[in-house]
Amino acid sequence: MTRRTIPGTFVGAGLAAAALLALGLAGCSSSSSSTIASTPPAPLVTANFLVLSSAATGHLPNAIANSPYSYGFQTNLGAPGVSARAPITFQAASTMPPGMTLSTQGVLAGTPTQPGEYSIAVQAVDSSPQPQTANFTYLLDVRRPGVALTAVAHSDLGGGGQNADVTEANAGATGIPYAYIGTRGSAGDCPATGVKIVNLSQITDPLLVATAGGVSGASQQEAKVAVGVTSPEFHPGSVGDLMAVTEQPCNPAQATAAQTGIEFFDVTDPAHPRLLGSWNSGVAGVSDVALLPMPAPVNNVGQSNQALDKIYALAAVPDSEVDGTGEGDLRVLDITDPSNPHEVGNWGVLAATDTLLSNAVMGYDQRVFLDSIELSSDRKIAYLGYWDEGVVALDVSNPLAIASNNPGVVLDHITYPITSIATTATPALPEGNTHEALPVDGDTALLVSDQICASAMGPSATNPNQQVPLNPAVNVVCGPGSAVPLTNNQGWGYVRSYALGSDATATLKGFAVTVQSMSDPAPDRGIYTAH
Repeated sequence: MTRRTIPGTFVGAGLAAAALLALGLAGCSSSSSSTIASTPPAPLVTANFLVLSSAATGHLPNAIANSPYSYGFQTNLGAPGVSARAPITFQAASTMPPGMTLSTQGVLAGTPTQPGEYSIAVQAVDSSPQPQTANFTYLLDVRRPGVALTAVAHSDLGGGGQNADVTEANAGATGIPYAYIGTRGSAGDCPATGVKIVNLSQITDPLLVATAGGVSGASQQEAKVAVGVTSPEFHPGSVGDLMAVTEQPCNPAQATAAQTGIEFFDVTDPAHPRLLGSWNSGVAGVSDVALLPMPAPVNNVGQSNQALDKIYALAAVPDSEVDGTGEGDLRVLDITDPSNPHEVGNWGVLAATDTLLSNAVMGYDQRVFLDSIELSSDRKIAYLGYWDEGVVALDVSNPLAIASNNPGVVLDHITYPITSIATTATPALPEGNTHEALPVDGDTALLVSDQICASAMGPSATNPNQQVPLNPAVNVVCGPGSAVPLTNNQGWGYVRSYALGSDATATLKGFAVTVQSMSDPAPDRGIYTAH
C-alpha cells in the first residue's frame, strides 16, 4: 500500500556503456572499415521515480546484533504519473553491514554481527528501454543485545482448541487486570472452548476463572470488552463491564443461527460472566467486533441524563456485500439493551467507493471482505482491514450516520498500487490481504499487517486442461517450494507502518517483510504471514 512518499535522491541511468558503430566501406576490388564511437544519449532523469524512504531522516528500524533482521524496500512504481516499468531490480550501492545482504527484490536481510551505525545506499532500476534509476541512502543502527525477556509464568488455559486473539481490560469495580482469550477450531476440533477469562492480578500465577460463549460447532476468535459503561437497560444508575463474543461456524454450509453472530455478556464480575443476549448476522459468521459506548452529553453544570446513554457495536460480517445478504460487510448494531440487539445500519466498501468487484480483486486469492475492526483511543475512528481493498479509516463518532451512501464518513482509503493488471489467465499484482490495521503511539501511527499468499493451482472450470489459480483459495501455497517468489509484490507477509495526520489520513513510512514467518516442512508451511 502506498499513498505518499518522502523523496530521496534520484538520477536517471543512460546506457551502461557507449555503443560502437562499425561502418563497412566497400570498394570495387577491396573493402575497408573504421570504428566510430557514438555519443551516448543523455541520462534519463525523472523526478518522480523514487525509493520510498523509511522516515524523513532515512533511518531504518533498528537491528539487534546476532538477531535475524529483515526490511523490504519499495518504490512508487504504479503511482499516478510514474512512468517506470516493472519489474524493478534492486542493488546495493554501498557495503552492507557484516552478516547482511540486499536481494535483487529489495529485501535487506540477514543476521548482523557487528554493532554500529551503517550507511546503506540502495539503488532501484526499472525495466524501461532506457532504464530509470532511483537512489536513496539509509542509516541502520545495529544495537547490542539488551535485557533478555524471561518467562515468569505459563498456563495451558485449560487445554482444548487453539488460542486466538487476546483482549486485556481492568475490571471496572476492582481494577484487577483480566485477559479475555478467544479460541478457534476447525472441522476436526470444533466446537472450540469459548472465551477464556484469566485473572492477571498475580502475574506469576495467571488464573483461569471462567469461560463464556462456547457454542457447539463454532469458534470464538474475538472478544471485546467495554469497561465502565451504562445505559437505561445495562446497569442503570451505575456502571458495568460488557463483553461481545464473535461466533464463526466451523462448517459454514450447515451453520445455525447461533453459530453466525455475536453474544453479549455482563462481565462486571469476570469470574461469573452472564449471557444477556445475541445477534444473528444471517450470513456465515462474524470475524470481529468493536464496542462503542455513547454516554449522553454533559450539560453546563456537569450533569448528564443517563436515560439518553447509548451503546453501539460494529460487526465485521465477511462476504455480506459480495455474496451474502447484499448489505455491507460492516454492520452497525444498537446494543443499548444487550438482551435485544438490533441492526441500525451497514456500510460496504464497494458501494461506498463506487468500485466494481472486478476492479477490486487482485492477486491469487481474489476475495473482497472485511476482516478486522480496530478503534482509535477515543473510539471516534474505526480502521477497517479489508482483503484486496486495503484499509478504510471511517468516522464512527455518530454510528447512525454510517451508511454506504454517506461520503462524509470516509476519512481515508489506503489502497494497494496495481503494478500488473489482471487478465483472464493471470491475476493482478500485488496480492493484498489486509488482516488488521492497528492505531498505536497515541493514534499518531498505524501498523498494518498483510497476509500475502497465493492460491493453489487447479483446472479451470471452463477448460479442464488449463491450470488457473483456484478462487477463492482452498489451499494456500506460500512457503518454500511454491511457485511464488519473494518480491515486493507477492510472496510472504508484511508489516507496514504509517504516520497518521490529525484528520486520520495515513502516510507510508516503512515496511518489513516477515521473512521469519514461514514454517517448513509441511503441514505448517505457509500459514505464518503477518496476522
